[in-house]
Amino acid sequence: MAIKYVNSILIMLFVCLGCFAKAQENQKTSNWTKHTLFTDVSSDGKWIVVNDMQDKNNVILVQTESGVRKELGSIILLKFLKNNDILSFVDDKSNLHLIDLKTLKTIFQVEVLHKRYFTNHDQTIISYLRKDKKEKKGLQLLDLKSNKSYAIHDVENYQWHPAKDELIFLTSNTDSNTKTLKKWESGSENQQSLFITPKNGVKILGWQSDQKSILLLEDTVDGGILYTINTQNKEVKSLACKILFSDEVVRKINGFDTTSDRNGIVFFNVDIVKSKNDNYSIWDTQDALIAPRKAVAEEYVLNKQSIRWDTKTNEFSIITSNKLNAVIIKPNFNYALAYDFLENEPSTEQYTVADLYLKNYEKGEEKLIVPAHYFSYDYLSFSPSGKYIMYFKDKKWWGYDAVNDKHIEITIPSNYSLYKTNDMYYKHPTPYGVEGWSINENEVFVYDEFDIWMYDLKNDTAKRLTASNGDISYRFNKKERKNTSHIDINQKLMLDLSTKDEQNGFAFFEKGKIVPIVLESNTIENAVCINKQTCFFKKFRYNLSPVIERVDLATKKRKIVYQSNPDLAKLDLGKSESIEYKNIKGNKSKGILLYPTNFNPTKQYPVIYYIYENMTYKVNQFASPVIFPKNRTV
Repeated sequence: MAIKYVNSILIMLFVCLGCFAKAQENQKTSNWTKHTLFTDVSSDGKWIVVNDMQDKNNVILVQTESGVRKELGSIILLKFLKNNDILSFVDDKSNLHLIDLKTLKTIFQVEVLHKRYFTNHDQTIISYLRKDKKEKKGLQLLDLKSNKSYAIHDVENYQWHPAKDELIFLTSNTDSNTKTLKKWESGSENQQSLFITPKNGVKILGWQSDQKSILLLEDTVDGGILYTINTQNKEVKSLACKILFSDEVVRKINGFDTTSDRNGIVFFNVDIVKSKNDNYSIWDTQDALIAPRKAVAEEYVLNKQSIRWDTKTNEFSIITSNKLNAVIIKPNFNYALAYDFLENEPSTEQYTVADLYLKNYEKGEEKLIVPAHYFSYDYLSFSPSGKYIMYFKDKKWWGYDAVNDKHIEITIPSNYSLYKTNDMYYKHPTPYGVEGWSINENEVFVYDEFDIWMYDLKNDTAKRLTASNGDISYRFNKKERKNTSHIDINQKLMLDLSTKDEQNGFAFFEKGKIVPIVLESNTIENAVCINKQTCFFKKFRYNLSPVIERVDLATKKRKIVYQSNPDLAKLDLGKSESIEYKNIKGNKSKGILLYPTNFNPTKQYPVIYYIYENMTYKVNQFASPVIFPKNRTV
């Protein structure tokens, strides 16, 4: 069959987006899943959780060996507890459920407030708020080890200790019109009072990094008071918003933008409170930003001032200034990055361009480190301790040694590129990315189009860890690394694979060698491995509704543990095919050819051409088919 191609850099071809054969027209489409999400797997690999999204969420629990499944409906906050013996979640009617995974029966159900529940550090105690008999909030605790339950009345909010079975909570005292911060330890019948505050709006913000002190915010008419309370010796320190500034501007401590570092230093934002008028808005042609962008900039940057509070010395400093009104703060660093958000406004740039300064807290110095930096989200990266700052400029990655005030150019052989050379859509080139750091942070891992490089910042040397010939791309698996920025190449690491001909999969990298596990002409997503022994992943293609597969790494045996839309497997869904062609300039380009159902190669079909950027990945994209009514014109 001859097909005439149009001249274009990127093209997608549809061949007859026709209907199903008559034998298929009676198939109901209302129950076909539009999206299938592989959301969770138990730590022993015996259970997976799938969300088959139709008009609403439809979460399904699946036993990976037997295939037994239980529909949970629309739920949130799912957790596997007690060595994977119990499943907990909240349904759309605010009911907390506990399910015994041995029998799949509900062993506990109760209505909770705000559709929320929490667990202690090792997930053996469940806590939740509910209304008591007097219509006040009460805290309920359920110990899964002892099967004992506890009730603490009139609780506003609470926080578990990050490493101990210790609970900090706020209660109200109606008689004295006060609130009391208290501590409760598992197994104890006693509640220890730590701090009493007036009955204003008070909330617990969280634990400081020493895990001894708790942060508390009291809402007052003059902007709020921030407290740190030592839960062991009851020492209290406070900082009021009203003493931070000497002007008459109305401000308020923002409780959502508060954190602390490992040295007991708290960083928080104070917001300028502006009166709002819903009847009109003022658009000033002299403003550096157009009104909609100005409103966003004021909400997230310009109307915020960042404060550093040393809770040991009770001293504070204002990090932002009129000159440097925007900051990037990493709580455990001894510096901030600061810039003037409006420096080059008005501008046609997508992101801000401004001089980047290093603001040293201890020395009080502001030092220009990168002039005219482009603040795209993928143009900066930090080592975990803040020793190095990676920034992308002049089509190169640079490492800034913040300790020795030294800039290091990241160089690799000239036949490799660390940015997208064929990116025609953006003025500023897009880097392939920085992925992580070695344990001692002297090596940084960067990507080119296909490979992973380890660059030694001390010795200015680059090592290519993978060896693609331009046919396959290697990337570290983000799920495996979601809780750390460190990469230890002496350990067995998981890599994601993709090829130019739309194959996908994953492999292990160990002792400098790559061992492929799965690589095939499908979309492979959400790969996760349990103890480096059993892996699960989602697989689909144009005519294959998503499946969840399991692969045993010892035996290499594979098994489908979940198939979405099983009825569609009985139907002819057509097929997809990658094609290559030359455009009007003689350059090679790619497209995809989509065949109709019941395709007959001896017949001629009309062709619909659809051209838009890069769409060749859709050769493996599944979409639920649609049957149009006979009286509908397309």
